[in-house]
Amino acid sequence: MEAFQKILSPTVTGDRGGIPVFVKVIFDGTRLSITGVEGPRRNGNCYGGCGQIKLDPAAASEGWTAEMVEKLSQVWKAWHLNDMRAGCEHQRVASDPSEKVEVVTYRLTDEARTQIRGLKALNLARLQAGETVTSTQDEIALLSLPRETHQAPDADGPGSGRYEVARRGTRPIGTTYPSEHPRGLLMKACPECGYQYGSTWLTEEVPADVLDFLRGLPSTSLTPAWI
Repeated sequence: MEAFQKILSPTVTGDRGGIPVFVKVIFDGTRLSITGVEGPRRNGNCYGGCGQIKLDPAAASEGWTAEMVEKLSQVWKAWHLNDMRAGCEHQRVASDPSEKVEVVTYRLTDEARTQIRGLKALNLARLQAGETVTSTQDEIALLSLPRETHQAPDADGPGSGRYEVARRGTRPIGTTYPSEHPRGLLMKACPECGYQYGSTWLTEEVPADVLDFLRGLPSTSLTPAWI
């Protein structure tokens, strides 16, 4: 595909008196990069944000419509850095990596840790005394408990009553391991091709109609201080 580059001015920042927002589109034949800046200044600063900014369709510049701005925003979100896809083509269709889930971390209580240390010390003392140590199934289960886990303790298991919530928070499934949450994608194997999500960066080809849309957008007649 033919490479191209252009600078757009699709919106203005209405809260600052109509300062223009600039967007740079670069396609090198494979990789699409889209970055923006709100009111760039000659001293290298800017009046607003820069990088992956949000466009307001209601603040469309002259020559732009709200529909054009909205479609540009959608293309930006879907195809920026198309050579840095964490998932294979099957995983991209099956899941939204930005979907957020609650990840809960459970930690052994102080009482449980004291109980485990006491059991270990008792067994060590018996071994040092030349005794044969035979642990019960309950003791083995107790000693096998991890200090932290993301699995809620089973009410009928050895961890019941021995864990407390250490922390909780929301996280995208694309940056969450399956061991942390059942919906987690990170390093999860694709059932169709076996690729492990996030194990490398993959390239997804930008559709021709998307590139045609970007090429057809009006280039800015303004001169940005920098972008």
